[in-house]
Amino acid sequence: MHPRTLFTGIFLSLISAFTGIYGQSNFRPGFIIDTNNQTIQGEIKDGGDVGNSSICLFRSDETSDIREYLPGSIYGYGFTDSKYYISKHINLDDADQLVFLECLVKGSASLYYFRNKKSELYFIEKEGGQLLALTNDAKEVMVNGSKTKVYTRKYIGLLKAIFSDCFDIQSSIDNVKLTHKSLKSITCEYNECAGKGSACMIYDNSSRFRLRVGPLIGFSSNQLSLKGQGQYAAFDFSTSNDPVFGILLDLSFSRLGDKLSFQLGTEFGNNDFNAYYEEDDPIDPFTTNYYDVYMEGLSMKLFTGAKYNFTSGRVKPNLGGGLMFNKYLQSEFWYDLEINDRGTVTNEEWQGDIASDWFFGAYLQAGVDVDLSKKLILFANLKGGYCMTNPRTIVRMVDGLPDQIRIRSQLIPLSFSVGILF
Repeated sequence: MHPRTLFTGIFLSLISAFTGIYGQSNFRPGFIIDTNNQTIQGEIKDGGDVGNSSICLFRSDETSDIREYLPGSIYGYGFTDSKYYISKHINLDDADQLVFLECLVKGSASLYYFRNKKSELYFIEKEGGQLLALTNDAKEVMVNGSKTKVYTRKYIGLLKAIFSDCFDIQSSIDNVKLTHKSLKSITCEYNECAGKGSACMIYDNSSRFRLRVGPLIGFSSNQLSLKGQGQYAAFDFSTSNDPVFGILLDLSFSRLGDKLSFQLGTEFGNNDFNAYYEEDDPIDPFTTNYYDVYMEGLSMKLFTGAKYNFTSGRVKPNLGGGLMFNKYLQSEFWYDLEINDRGTVTNEEWQGDIASDWFFGAYLQAGVDVDLSKKLILFANLKGGYCMTNPRTIVRMVDGLPDQIRIRSQLIPLSFSVGILF
Protein backbone atom coordinates (compact mmCIF):
# COMPACT_ATOMS: atom_id res chain seq x y z
CA MET A 1 0.00 0.00 0.00
CA HIS A 2 1.25 3.49 -0.86
CA PRO A 3 2.48 5.32 2.31
CA ARG A 4 0.26 8.33 1.59
CA THR A 5 -2.81 6.10 1.27
CA LEU A 6 -1.94 4.30 4.49
CA PHE A 7 -1.45 7.53 6.44
CA THR A 8 -4.67 9.02 5.07
CA GLY A 9 -6.64 5.92 6.03
CA ILE A 10 -5.30 5.89 9.57
CA PHE A 11 -5.87 9.63 9.93
CA LEU A 12 -9.51 9.46 8.80
CA SER A 13 -10.14 6.45 11.05
CA LEU A 14 -8.82 8.29 14.08
CA ILE A 15 -10.94 11.35 13.31
CA SER A 16 -14.03 9.15 13.04
CA ALA A 17 -13.24 7.37 16.30
CA PHE A 18 -12.51 10.55 18.22
CA THR A 19 -15.64 12.22 16.90
CA GLY A 20 -17.59 9.43 18.57
CA ILE A 21 -15.75 10.06 21.80
CA TYR A 22 -16.66 13.76 21.62
CA GLY A 23 -20.06 13.07 23.16
CA GLN A 24 -18.47 11.72 26.31
CA SER A 25 -18.38 14.16 29.22
CA ASN A 26 -15.24 15.57 30.73
CA PHE A 27 -15.57 14.40 34.37
CA ARG A 28 -13.10 14.84 37.22
CA PRO A 29 -13.12 13.61 40.84
CA GLY A 30 -15.06 16.02 43.03
CA PHE A 31 -17.94 16.55 45.44
CA ILE A 32 -21.16 18.45 45.98
CA ILE A 33 -22.44 20.04 49.20
CA ASP A 34 -26.24 19.83 49.43
CA THR A 35 -28.55 22.31 51.15
CA ASN A 36 -28.29 20.26 54.36
CA ASN A 37 -24.50 20.81 54.35
CA GLN A 38 -23.86 17.14 53.53
CA THR A 39 -20.86 16.36 51.33
CA ILE A 40 -21.37 13.76 48.59
CA GLN A 41 -18.34 12.43 46.73
CA GLY A 42 -18.39 11.61 43.03
CA GLU A 43 -17.35 13.06 39.68
CA ILE A 44 -18.11 16.49 38.19
CA LYS A 45 -17.88 17.72 34.62
CA ASP A 46 -15.36 20.52 34.15
CA GLY A 47 -16.92 23.07 31.82
CA GLY A 48 -14.25 25.74 32.24
CA ASP A 49 -14.84 29.06 33.98
CA VAL A 50 -17.93 29.90 31.92
CA GLY A 51 -19.70 26.54 32.13
CA ASN A 52 -18.87 25.98 35.80
CA SER A 53 -20.58 29.23 36.81
CA SER A 54 -24.01 28.19 35.49
CA ILE A 55 -24.44 24.45 36.09
CA CYS A 56 -22.99 21.48 37.96
CA LEU A 57 -23.16 18.09 36.25
CA PHE A 58 -22.59 15.36 38.85
CA ARG A 59 -22.43 11.58 38.83
CA SER A 60 -21.49 9.10 41.55
CA ASP A 61 -19.24 7.09 39.20
CA GLU A 62 -18.80 6.24 35.51
CA THR A 63 -21.82 3.91 35.50
CA SER A 64 -24.22 6.31 37.26
CA ASP A 65 -26.72 8.69 35.71
CA ILE A 66 -25.72 12.33 35.40
CA ARG A 67 -27.61 14.77 37.64
CA GLU A 68 -27.88 18.48 36.90
CA TYR A 69 -27.66 21.02 39.71
CA LEU A 70 -28.39 24.69 39.12
CA PRO A 71 -27.19 27.48 41.44
CA GLY A 72 -29.30 27.43 44.61
CA SER A 73 -30.25 23.76 44.36
CA ILE A 74 -27.02 22.89 46.22
CA TYR A 75 -24.82 24.95 48.52
CA GLY A 76 -21.78 24.38 46.33
CA TYR A 77 -19.43 21.92 44.67
CA GLY A 78 -15.75 21.44 44.00
CA PHE A 79 -13.05 19.43 42.28
CA THR A 80 -10.71 17.40 44.45
CA ASP A 81 -7.69 19.53 45.42
CA SER A 82 -8.76 22.21 42.96
CA LYS A 83 -11.58 24.68 42.29
CA TYR A 84 -14.47 25.24 44.70
CA TYR A 85 -17.82 26.90 43.83
CA ILE A 86 -20.57 28.35 46.05
CA SER A 87 -24.13 29.41 45.16
CA LYS A 88 -24.38 33.20 45.45
CA HIS A 89 -26.65 36.06 44.38
CA ILE A 90 -24.87 38.74 42.33
CA ASN A 91 -25.98 41.86 40.47
CA LEU A 92 -25.28 41.34 36.79
CA ASP A 93 -26.57 43.58 33.99
CA ASP A 94 -28.69 45.47 36.54
CA ALA A 95 -30.48 42.27 37.57
CA ASP A 96 -30.15 39.90 40.49
CA GLN A 97 -28.85 36.52 39.36
CA LEU A 98 -28.09 33.30 41.21
CA VAL A 99 -24.80 31.79 40.02
CA PHE A 100 -21.97 29.55 41.12
CA LEU A 101 -19.07 31.78 42.22
CA GLU A 102 -15.58 30.33 42.31
CA CYS A 103 -14.18 30.75 45.81
CA LEU A 104 -10.53 31.76 45.59
CA VAL A 105 -9.92 32.60 49.28
CA LYS A 106 -11.96 31.74 52.39
CA GLY A 107 -11.55 33.49 55.72
CA SER A 108 -12.45 36.69 57.60
CA ALA A 109 -12.65 38.11 54.09
CA SER A 110 -13.55 35.82 51.20
CA LEU A 111 -12.63 36.38 47.55
CA TYR A 112 -14.75 35.13 44.65
CA TYR A 113 -14.43 35.05 40.88
CA PHE A 114 -17.08 34.91 38.15
CA ARG A 115 -16.85 34.66 34.39
CA ASN A 116 -19.44 34.31 31.66
CA LYS A 117 -19.32 34.99 27.92
CA LYS A 118 -19.47 38.78 28.46
CA SER A 119 -18.11 39.53 31.92
CA GLU A 120 -15.21 38.77 34.23
CA LEU A 121 -15.76 39.93 37.82
CA TYR A 122 -14.20 39.63 41.26
CA PHE A 123 -16.16 39.90 44.53
CA ILE A 124 -15.10 40.45 48.12
CA GLU A 125 -17.15 39.54 51.19
CA LYS A 126 -16.39 40.00 54.89
CA GLU A 127 -17.95 37.77 57.51
CA GLY A 128 -21.46 39.06 58.17
CA GLY A 129 -21.14 41.64 55.37
CA GLN A 130 -22.34 42.13 51.82
CA LEU A 131 -20.93 40.62 48.66
CA LEU A 132 -19.29 43.56 46.86
CA ALA A 133 -18.00 43.71 43.30
CA LEU A 134 -14.46 44.92 42.64
CA THR A 135 -14.62 47.08 39.51
CA ASN A 136 -12.27 49.11 37.36
CA ASP A 137 -14.63 50.95 35.03
CA ALA A 138 -13.31 52.82 32.01
CA LYS A 139 -14.44 56.33 31.06
CA GLU A 140 -13.46 58.87 28.45
CA VAL A 141 -12.04 62.25 29.45
CA MET A 142 -10.75 65.21 27.43
CA VAL A 143 -6.97 65.63 27.59
CA ASN A 144 -5.44 68.45 25.50
CA GLY A 145 -8.53 68.58 23.35
CA SER A 146 -8.72 64.84 22.58
CA LYS A 147 -10.64 61.97 24.15
CA THR A 148 -8.60 59.58 26.29
CA LYS A 149 -9.76 56.42 28.07
CA VAL A 150 -8.89 56.23 31.77
CA TYR A 151 -9.74 53.65 34.42
CA THR A 152 -11.41 54.58 37.70
CA ARG A 153 -9.73 51.92 39.89
CA LYS A 154 -12.76 51.93 42.18
CA TYR A 155 -11.70 48.58 43.58
CA ILE A 156 -8.70 50.21 45.30
CA GLY A 157 -10.91 52.51 47.37
CA LEU A 158 -13.31 49.66 48.13
CA LEU A 159 -10.51 47.39 49.36
CA LYS A 160 -9.12 50.15 51.55
CA ALA A 161 -12.53 50.66 53.12
CA ILE A 162 -13.20 46.94 53.63
CA PHE A 163 -9.70 46.31 55.04
CA SER A 164 -9.60 49.55 57.06
CA ASP A 165 -9.29 47.64 60.36
CA CYS A 166 -5.84 46.41 59.28
CA PHE A 167 -3.60 49.48 58.98
CA ASP A 168 -0.45 47.53 58.11
CA ILE A 169 -1.66 46.53 54.62
CA GLN A 170 -3.16 49.89 53.54
CA SER A 171 -0.08 50.97 51.58
CA SER A 172 0.08 47.60 49.78
CA ILE A 173 -3.48 48.01 48.46
CA ASP A 174 -2.37 50.81 46.12
CA ASN A 175 -0.41 48.26 44.06
CA VAL A 176 -3.17 45.64 43.84
CA LYS A 177 -4.25 44.55 40.34
CA LEU A 178 -7.47 42.87 39.27
CA THR A 179 -5.84 39.47 38.86
CA HIS A 180 -6.11 36.16 40.71
CA LYS A 181 -2.58 36.36 42.07
CA SER A 182 -2.69 39.96 43.28
CA LEU A 183 -6.17 39.79 44.85
CA LYS A 184 -5.48 36.46 46.56
CA SER A 185 -2.29 37.86 48.02
CA ILE A 186 -3.87 41.00 49.53
CA THR A 187 -6.91 39.06 50.80
CA CYS A 188 -4.64 36.57 52.55
CA GLU A 189 -2.61 39.41 54.05
CA TYR A 190 -5.80 40.83 55.52
CA ASN A 191 -7.02 37.46 56.82
CA GLU A 192 -3.70 36.84 58.54
CA CYS A 193 -3.85 40.32 60.07
CA ALA A 194 -7.50 40.06 61.15
CA GLY A 195 -7.10 36.47 62.32
CA LYS A 196 -3.94 37.18 64.32
CA GLY A 197 -1.71 35.12 62.05
CA SER A 198 -4.14 32.29 61.31
CA ALA A 199 -3.65 30.39 58.05
CA CYS A 200 -5.37 31.63 54.90
CA MET A 201 -7.49 29.04 53.07
CA ILE A 202 -6.75 29.22 49.33
CA TYR A 203 -8.55 27.12 46.72
CA ASP A 204 -6.99 26.19 43.39
CA ASN A 205 -3.58 27.66 44.15
CA SER A 206 -2.18 26.42 40.83
CA SER A 207 -1.05 28.76 38.09
CA ARG A 208 -3.74 30.01 35.70
CA PHE A 209 -1.63 28.88 32.77
CA ARG A 210 0.86 26.10 32.25
CA LEU A 211 3.57 25.75 29.65
CA ARG A 212 4.95 22.31 28.86
CA VAL A 213 7.78 21.57 26.46
CA GLY A 214 9.39 18.40 25.21
CA PRO A 215 11.22 16.64 22.36
CA LEU A 216 9.59 14.53 19.65
CA ILE A 217 10.74 11.97 17.12
CA GLY A 218 8.82 10.28 14.35
CA PHE A 219 8.39 9.50 10.68
CA SER A 220 7.13 11.66 7.80
CA SER A 221 5.78 11.06 4.32
CA ASN A 222 5.87 14.06 1.95
CA GLN A 223 4.43 14.40 -1.55
CA LEU A 224 5.73 17.19 -3.81
CA SER A 225 4.09 18.33 -7.06
CA LEU A 226 4.45 21.24 -9.48
CA LYS A 227 1.36 22.95 -10.85
CA GLY A 228 1.42 25.18 -13.90
CA GLN A 229 2.61 25.15 -17.50
CA GLY A 230 5.14 23.19 -19.49
CA GLN A 231 6.66 19.81 -18.82
CA TYR A 232 7.35 20.70 -15.18
CA ALA A 233 3.70 20.16 -14.25
CA ALA A 234 3.96 16.60 -15.58
CA PHE A 235 6.77 15.63 -13.20
CA ASP A 236 5.39 12.91 -10.92
CA PHE A 237 7.64 12.95 -7.87
CA SER A 238 8.02 9.91 -5.69
CA THR A 239 7.05 10.24 -2.02
CA SER A 240 9.86 11.16 0.35
CA ASN A 241 9.73 9.00 3.50
CA ASP A 242 12.05 10.23 6.23
CA PRO A 243 12.60 10.26 10.00
CA VAL A 244 11.89 13.54 11.81
CA PHE A 245 12.79 15.13 15.12
CA GLY A 246 11.69 18.35 16.77
CA ILE A 247 10.29 20.21 19.77
CA LEU A 248 6.69 20.76 20.94
CA LEU A 249 5.36 23.48 23.28
CA ASP A 250 1.91 23.12 24.85
CA LEU A 251 0.22 26.08 26.62
CA SER A 252 -3.01 25.61 28.63
CA PHE A 253 -5.16 27.97 30.72
CA SER A 254 -7.09 26.99 33.82
CA ARG A 255 -9.99 29.26 32.90
CA LEU A 256 -10.56 27.12 29.80
CA GLY A 257 -10.51 23.89 31.77
CA ASP A 258 -8.05 21.13 31.00
CA LYS A 259 -9.49 20.22 27.60
CA LEU A 260 -8.21 23.03 25.38
CA SER A 261 -4.58 23.97 24.84
CA PHE A 262 -2.49 25.79 22.25
CA GLN A 263 0.56 24.28 20.61
CA LEU A 264 3.67 25.49 18.82
CA GLY A 265 6.10 23.00 17.39
CA THR A 266 8.72 22.27 14.79
CA GLU A 267 9.84 19.17 12.89
CA PHE A 268 13.09 18.65 10.99
CA GLY A 269 13.68 16.02 8.33
CA ASN A 270 15.73 15.53 5.16
CA ASN A 271 13.43 15.23 2.11
CA ASP A 272 14.58 13.69 -1.19
CA PHE A 273 12.19 13.72 -4.19
CA ASN A 274 12.74 12.08 -7.58
CA ALA A 275 10.71 11.99 -10.79
CA TYR A 276 11.18 10.47 -14.24
CA TYR A 277 9.49 12.00 -17.27
CA GLU A 278 9.56 11.12 -20.96
CA GLU A 279 8.24 13.26 -23.84
CA ASP A 280 8.45 13.49 -27.60
CA ASP A 281 10.13 16.69 -28.70
CA PRO A 282 7.39 19.20 -29.69
CA ILE A 283 9.39 20.32 -32.77
CA ASP A 284 11.20 17.21 -33.99
CA PRO A 285 8.97 14.08 -33.83
CA PHE A 286 12.05 11.84 -34.22
CA THR A 287 13.57 13.14 -30.97
CA THR A 288 12.66 11.92 -27.47
CA ASN A 289 13.58 13.74 -24.25
CA TYR A 290 14.10 11.86 -21.00
CA TYR A 291 14.12 13.84 -17.74
CA ASP A 292 15.50 12.46 -14.47
CA VAL A 293 14.45 15.10 -11.92
CA TYR A 294 15.69 15.63 -8.34
CA MET A 295 14.65 17.90 -5.46
CA GLU A 296 16.21 17.63 -2.01
CA GLY A 297 16.70 19.74 1.10
CA LEU A 298 16.45 19.88 4.88
CA SER A 299 12.80 20.42 5.74
CA MET A 300 11.93 22.67 8.69
CA LYS A 301 8.20 22.56 9.47
CA LEU A 302 6.69 25.05 11.92
CA PHE A 303 3.12 24.46 13.07
CA THR A 304 0.89 26.33 15.49
CA GLY A 305 -2.72 25.70 16.46
CA ALA A 306 -5.18 24.47 19.05
CA LYS A 307 -5.72 21.01 20.54
CA TYR A 308 -8.86 19.67 22.23
CA ASN A 309 -8.81 16.74 24.66
CA PHE A 310 -12.05 14.77 24.77
CA THR A 311 -11.53 13.38 28.26
CA SER A 312 -9.57 14.37 31.36
CA GLY A 313 -8.54 10.95 32.59
CA ARG A 314 -5.10 9.41 32.38
CA VAL A 315 -5.53 8.67 28.66
CA LYS A 316 -6.81 11.64 26.63
CA PRO A 317 -7.58 11.30 22.90
CA ASN A 318 -7.60 14.64 21.10
CA LEU A 319 -8.00 16.49 17.83
CA GLY A 320 -6.27 19.66 16.73
CA GLY A 321 -5.38 21.86 13.83
CA GLY A 322 -3.93 25.17 12.76
CA LEU A 323 -1.37 26.78 10.49
CA MET A 324 1.71 25.10 9.04
CA PHE A 325 4.80 26.58 7.41
CA ASN A 326 7.55 24.61 5.65
CA LYS A 327 10.99 25.92 4.75
CA TYR A 328 13.60 23.94 2.81
CA LEU A 329 17.10 24.80 3.96
CA GLN A 330 19.89 24.52 1.36
CA SER A 331 17.46 23.04 -1.14
CA GLU A 332 18.51 21.97 -4.64
CA PHE A 333 16.49 21.32 -7.79
CA TRP A 334 18.07 19.84 -10.91
CA TYR A 335 17.45 17.35 -13.68
CA ASP A 336 19.48 15.19 -16.00
CA LEU A 337 18.21 15.48 -19.57
CA GLU A 338 18.88 12.71 -22.08
CA ILE A 339 18.09 13.59 -25.70
CA ASN A 340 17.68 10.72 -28.16
CA ASP A 341 17.80 12.16 -31.70
CA ARG A 342 17.43 9.34 -34.26
CA GLY A 343 19.55 7.06 -32.10
CA THR A 344 22.12 9.71 -31.21
CA VAL A 345 22.11 10.26 -27.44
CA THR A 346 23.32 13.43 -25.73
CA ASN A 347 23.18 14.25 -22.03
CA GLU A 348 22.75 17.58 -20.23
CA GLU A 349 22.44 18.57 -16.60
CA TRP A 350 20.35 21.61 -15.70
CA GLN A 351 20.06 23.23 -12.27
CA GLY A 352 17.55 25.99 -11.68
CA ASP A 353 15.12 27.69 -9.37
CA ILE A 354 11.95 25.86 -10.38
CA ALA A 355 10.61 24.48 -7.09
CA SER A 356 10.00 27.02 -4.31
CA ASP A 357 11.51 26.38 -0.89
CA TRP A 358 8.93 28.26 1.25
CA PHE A 359 5.46 26.72 1.74
CA PHE A 360 2.46 27.81 3.79
CA GLY A 361 -0.83 26.08 4.60
CA ALA A 362 -2.79 24.29 7.30
CA TYR A 363 -2.87 20.97 9.13
CA LEU A 364 -5.18 18.65 11.06
CA GLN A 365 -4.04 16.41 13.86
CA ALA A 366 -5.35 13.38 15.74
CA GLY A 367 -3.51 12.20 18.81
CA VAL A 368 -3.52 10.86 22.33
CA ASP A 369 -1.91 12.07 25.57
CA VAL A 370 -1.03 9.68 28.40
CA ASP A 371 -0.27 11.05 31.87
CA LEU A 372 2.81 9.24 33.12
CA SER A 373 2.82 11.43 36.24
CA LYS A 374 1.76 14.93 37.26
CA LYS A 375 4.84 16.30 35.50
CA LEU A 376 5.26 13.98 32.51
CA ILE A 377 2.93 13.45 29.54
CA LEU A 378 3.59 10.92 26.78
CA PHE A 379 2.02 12.01 23.48
CA ALA A 380 1.52 10.48 20.05
CA ASN A 381 0.27 12.57 17.12
CA LEU A 382 -0.74 11.84 13.55
CA LYS A 383 -0.66 15.01 11.50
CA GLY A 384 -1.66 15.75 7.92
CA GLY A 385 -1.29 19.05 6.09
CA TYR A 386 -1.62 20.86 2.81
CA CYS A 387 0.92 23.56 1.87
CA MET A 388 1.59 25.60 -1.25
CA THR A 389 3.79 28.44 -2.48
CA ASN A 390 3.21 31.66 -4.32
CA PRO A 391 3.49 31.23 -8.12
CA ARG A 392 7.00 31.56 -9.52
CA THR A 393 7.77 32.89 -13.00
CA ILE A 394 10.29 30.83 -14.97
CA VAL A 395 11.96 32.23 -18.08
CA ARG A 396 13.20 29.71 -20.71
CA MET A 397 14.38 29.99 -24.28
CA VAL A 398 12.21 28.50 -27.03
CA ASP A 399 13.52 28.73 -30.62
CA GLY A 400 15.92 31.43 -29.47
CA LEU A 401 13.17 33.54 -27.90
CA PRO A 402 12.39 34.01 -24.18
CA ASP A 403 9.24 32.29 -22.97
CA GLN A 404 7.68 32.79 -19.51
CA ILE A 405 5.74 30.12 -17.61
CA ARG A 406 4.15 30.14 -14.14
CA ILE A 407 4.87 27.32 -11.67
CA ARG A 408 3.38 26.77 -8.22
CA SER A 409 4.82 24.15 -5.84
CA GLN A 410 2.49 22.05 -3.69
CA LEU A 411 3.41 19.91 -0.66
CA ILE A 412 1.27 17.35 1.18
CA PRO A 413 3.05 16.34 4.41
CA LEU A 414 1.92 13.48 6.66
CA SER A 415 3.76 12.60 9.85
CA PHE A 416 3.54 10.45 12.96
CA SER A 417 5.46 11.54 16.05
CA VAL A 418 5.84 10.58 19.70
CA GLY A 419 7.42 12.49 22.55
CA ILE A 420 7.29 13.56 26.19
CA LEU A 421 6.12 16.89 27.60
CA PHE A 422 7.67 18.09 30.86
